[in-house]
Amino acid sequence: MDEKTQSRLPQPLSKTVSPMTRMKINPLADSTSSANIIPQKSISGTKRTADRSDGSVLDPIKRKNTTISERKTLVERAGASRKPSTSVYKSSTLLQSKPASSSYQKICQSGLSRSLNENSHLSSSSILGRSLSNEIPCSQSVQRPNIKVLGDRPKRPAWDTRGRLEDMEIAYSELKEQISIGNTEKDAIYTALESERHKLNELELVKASLMTELETVRSSLLTRKIETDEQINKLKSEIIELERKLDDERRNFRNEIDDLTRKHRDDIESLERKHRDESESLEKAYKDQINEIKKAGKQELESLMSNHKNEIETMEKKHKIMVEEACSASVVALQKFKTETALEKQKIDLEFDAKERELKMMKASLDDAMSNLEREKVLNASLRNAVNEKCVSNLTLESSVSVFRSEIEKLEAQVASQKACIIELSDSAKNAQEEKEICHRKLREEETLRRKLHNQIQELKGNIRVLCRVRPFLEHEKFENGLADIKYPDESKEGKEIEIIGQTTESSLGSVHTKSYPFTFDKVFSPKCSNNEVFDEISQLVQSALDGYNVCIFAYGQTGSGKTYTMCAEDGMIPRAVHQIYETINALTEKGWCYSMEGQFLEIYNEHINDLLGHPDEFDKKKHEIRHDPKECKTIVTDLTTVVLDTPTKVFTLLKKASNNRSVAATEANERSSRSHSVFILTLHGTNTITGEISEGTLNLIDLAGSERLSHSQSVGDRLKETQAINKSLSCLGDVIHSLGNSKGHIPYRNSKLTYLLQYSLGGNSKTLMLVTLSPLVQHLSESLCSLRFATKVNHTVIGTAKKTIKIQNVVPS
Repeated sequence: MDEKTQSRLPQPLSKTVSPMTRMKINPLADSTSSANIIPQKSISGTKRTADRSDGSVLDPIKRKNTTISERKTLVERAGASRKPSTSVYKSSTLLQSKPASSSYQKICQSGLSRSLNENSHLSSSSILGRSLSNEIPCSQSVQRPNIKVLGDRPKRPAWDTRGRLEDMEIAYSELKEQISIGNTEKDAIYTALESERHKLNELELVKASLMTELETVRSSLLTRKIETDEQINKLKSEIIELERKLDDERRNFRNEIDDLTRKHRDDIESLERKHRDESESLEKAYKDQINEIKKAGKQELESLMSNHKNEIETMEKKHKIMVEEACSASVVALQKFKTETALEKQKIDLEFDAKERELKMMKASLDDAMSNLEREKVLNASLRNAVNEKCVSNLTLESSVSVFRSEIEKLEAQVASQKACIIELSDSAKNAQEEKEICHRKLREEETLRRKLHNQIQELKGNIRVLCRVRPFLEHEKFENGLADIKYPDESKEGKEIEIIGQTTESSLGSVHTKSYPFTFDKVFSPKCSNNEVFDEISQLVQSALDGYNVCIFAYGQTGSGKTYTMCAEDGMIPRAVHQIYETINALTEKGWCYSMEGQFLEIYNEHINDLLGHPDEFDKKKHEIRHDPKECKTIVTDLTTVVLDTPTKVFTLLKKASNNRSVAATEANERSSRSHSVFILTLHGTNTITGEISEGTLNLIDLAGSERLSHSQSVGDRLKETQAINKSLSCLGDVIHSLGNSKGHIPYRNSKLTYLLQYSLGGNSKTLMLVTLSPLVQHLSESLCSLRFATKVNHTVIGTAKKTIKIQNVVPS
């Protein structure tokens, strides 16, 4: 066979079809003749093995040799006499007869992913392979027509060379068509590869952003680590302080033990002496008492016997004398004498009987004395028993004393062993004292740095700041008047925006419009915010007053919008500011600061200043003038009552008295409407006994009267005059703000008492905060918009930088 005929023969599939095409050939539509081509070699040329349909393993080199032998057989078959079954290159060696399965699809996908990975030189092969397999799965590849291969045609006899050549031509054209289809699939695969590369680039960008976030997280972790280290150091210092206190307590406890031991020993000795003295005195007293009783009874008995004996002898002598007299008398008078003698004898007998009775009584008294003596003997015996019991208790006490002495010896041994520890502890205490002095010095330096940084932060926030608060609605307001549509766009973030949704209007053309009014301030508080959250923003300015700056905080808004509640309630700004000041003063005592406070409270009622701490009868009678000190930039109101505030109780008493004296009245807009502007002036004088610094700060807390419309409040008489005065002063305040915002040369401070009082607060020598309060009701919507517009003007006003009032005095070193 010549070369031309040989070139027209179909080439083997391993040489004609690319490996990529072999991996993407799908099963044919006909189930009886469909087959899959097993991939024999990857794109990169690495050796692989594939499972044949009969389960044997075919090596790529053997396949190549087999293909070459088959090629020779096809060439020789035109005139050879071999059997067709063994010489014909059947398509069954290229295409498997079984249908496509999930296992084969997995083989195709894995082979395709490996080939794509080797061509693109990418490290993330598994991800790219999965992406490509998702984009172009084997089961969804390009469908080819159902082509019959050479093995499916009827076999021709060996002598039919022309027929066999025609079959070869047909097979060659079919294979050429398959090659074109494979090229089409290759282009599709390259397109998918480019898309995956584009996705990979996107993944690289995502990776870069994640790396940036990782660096941010690392920096935050480093910051937290530094903060944790600082907390650990702080805890260590606290532990050292606690150990020092524990050592002090131990030392005090040991001293108390020594004192108790000495006291107990002295008590025991005194009890022993007292017991011995009492025992001896009792025994001596009992003996003396018994001897005296015996002696007295014996003497009394002897005296009774001697008296009785003497009386008997006396009577006998007398009787003898009378008898002799009677015998010597005359016989004539003998009878008479006998009669008289008988009578005298009878009388003597009676006397004798009386004496005998008296003797019996004396004997009875003697018997009583003897019975008393017996009782005394019994008492003496009982006393002796008591003395014996005392002796037994004395022995018990002596044994307990010996026990205590042994314990005292043990304690003395412990004291001796702890003396060395005390010496060591004294050395460590000296070192701790030195470290304490170093820490106190650093603490003072840190306090000075804190004040400086705190002032810088406040200056960055602006010396005039505006906060906005919407009060919560009352239950009856929700149903009677209706609530305005107020939104807080960034409530979950910074909380600086508020948006008022106006009423819906319809134009002449029938279109419906709803106006919205957005505003932005330094902080916006919704109705669910408490006074505590509001004070968190104000507390920084209260700290500035302690640091020696002039601070002015005033509440502005229409009547009934919650100004007085925000400023003067039990948990309002004024009581909380006082609490913070006292807490801070107590904390600064350790750093050498000593503060004194003075308070004044006034009101501006109908352009007249009243002293709320004075007597109400003097209102409108006593004249108070506003005077300014240009050098010190201070404002003084003459003849105001000044109260020294050394305890929080005095502050609350002052606030209660001022609240009772303030002018309030009922209007159609508010049942308890403030009819005056109230100003609480708190002056703080601080002295550092260590560094010699002297700071003087002033905190002005102002509750402005509410602006109101006459059509709404329906004020008449005195209420009308009050409303006109309030609106005029607030209008003057607006003029001052407008002039400051336009940087005009002349600022009309003197147009009202309110603006003249706030001259230095608004003119730049003070840190000023305005708290605008709003009503949530629809009927107050226009007033709320006016308040918000005025607050916006204040927020855009630029004033000068506040100056710190601080002096240095000479400190005598201790």
